[in-house]
This record gives sequence, structure tokens and C-alpha cells, in this order.
Amino acid sequence: MKDYRFWWSQAMTCDAYKELFESLIDQNKTTGADQSEEMVAYTKLNWHRMKRVEKTFKIDIQLHDLLIHFNTKPFKILLISEPWCGDASQSVPVIAELARLYPQKIDLKIILRDSDTELIDQFLTNKGRAIPKVLFLDQDLNFLQHWGPRPNAAQSQVLEMKAQDVSHDEMVEKLMIWYAKDKSQSIQNELKQVIKTF
Repeated sequence: MKDYRFWWSQAMTCDAYKELFESLIDQNKTTGADQSEEMVAYTKLNWHRMKRVEKTFKIDIQLHDLLIHFNTKPFKILLISEPWCGDASQSVPVIAELARLYPQKIDLKIILRDSDTELIDQFLTNKGRAIPKVLFLDQDLNFLQHWGPRPNAAQSQVLEMKAQDVSHDEMVEKLMIWYAKDKSQSIQNELKQVIKTF
């Protein structure tokens, strides 16, 4: 099994991820084998969702204090994502902004889920390759903790909708409404709890 030094070497910077995202939109493509109109449309929509989150993001004051004032050791985040993923469009910009605001504490790289599924297969959710997955690593690239694919409240909502046999499109629509109302607070709160354990 490959170690985290390998995965880190294969990952891209956040800027490179955004450049890839933009180039896919320009080419009317997405990542992965499924190049259907639906997947390309999700990718375009997710670009706009990411931009909206970036514009509206406000740092949680307790998370700020944790990253600035407390003795939190610097750590790395290896983020498993794909441009077509709706949940990733909500989480990636939050984590990217944290890495931008606190470069002395957080080193971020992003890896595509389907570039090599050996990594995501170590972090399945209900036997599925749900993303995003946020892998926290120490400075020596040892595994610390993981988070994802979505906040607990959103995950509960998804499981409930699946039990009610809600269509995929309706599920995505309701989930995105939940994210818009939440304004990244649940993601920040849960990341805060993870970081406190380091």
C-alpha cells in the first residue's frame, strides 16, 4: 500500500486545482471517464457555487483563535475532491480560504478521487467513494485524522432523503439549499473539533 508521501507528491496545489477547473469549463469537459452533458453541467454549476462560497465566507472566531493563538502545530491537508462533486463545491473553498489565511499552520494540496482509487478506498462512507474527504497529516506526512464527505447535519439529511427514495436531482437541490442557509458554519465547527484533537 502506498504511503502518504506518495499521495502528497501526486497532489496539486489549490491554484492548480482551480486552473484545472477553469480549463475544463473552457473545454466543456469534466474530470473522469463520464463526460456526459449532466456531469459537465454539474462541473460548471460547481464553479459558480465555489465562487459564491468564496465571496460569502466568514471565518468562525473560535476557529481563528484556535489557529492563531493556541499551540496548534502546523499540519498538512490532503483533500480528495473532483470538480463535478456538489459537496466539494461547498467544502473546498472553505478549506482553501483557511489555508490562505493561515499559511503558517496549514499546507493544502488537492488530489482527484479517480486519479487512483486506492486512496479513497481507505476512507469509504457507507461503502461508497463519497467526497470530499479531508485528510489531516502531520509535518512528516503521518496520518492524524479525517473529515468528510459533508457536515453531520447534511449527512443525516441525505440518508433520510435516500430512505424516502428522493430523486438525485431533488436531493442535490435540497442539499445545496441547506449549504446556502448554513453559510459554512457546520463545516468550520466540525473542522474545529478535529483540529482540537491534534
